[in-house]
Amino acid sequence: MIGVASFSARTEKGGDAMVPQTMSKLSFKLFCIEKYADRGGIPSNEVFRLFAENGVLRMLDEDYDLLHGHGFEYIAGDIDRILERRS
Repeated sequence: MIGVASFSARTEKGGDAMVPQTMSKLSFKLFCIEKYADRGGIPSNEVFRLFAENGVLRMLDEDYDLLHGHGFEYIAGDIDRILERRS
């Protein structure tokens, strides 16, 4: 995670407008994976697999602008609803 944050901070000063947005989405998805893993006591690699197989990563990417300003419990509720529908 430190490497991602460092890269993001460097590129924000560099001027390429697409790189910070991409890194922000990546950081956001990593944050959601880690928080969901902590919340459920599940290894983060399992959460990543669960998110990838059920469209959660795609939702986090597509809805980034809507979700990134909300608290994690709000986001977790959306994730739970997606996973419930898929199971």
